[in-house]
Amino acid sequence: MRPVDMQVIIPKTLEVAKEHQNLQESGKVVQTMLGVQFQKQQEIEKRKVNSPTKSEKIEVTSEKERRKDEKNKKREKPFKKSSNHIDVKI
Repeated sequence: MRPVDMQVIIPKTLEVAKEHQNLQESGKVVQTMLGVQFQKQQEIEKRKVNSPTKSEKIEVTSEKERRKDEKNKKREKPFKKSSNHIDVKI
């Protein structure tokens, strides 16, 4: 390299080094901000009451209670006569 080229390159090197350092620091700042934001979100999630899922709402009932409920449901249904069925007595 020629001495004239070195006179131009050295100041440019300092500028590039400063820019590179700024980029690295901004990345660290963004990463830190995201970490803090994530921690705040985790705290909010810890304090929030979640509604139970469908599987958590299932109640365990005894066999007798289930049969009783089925009988009650059958009684509530109105009886409909079928037009496709003929009842014959001899």
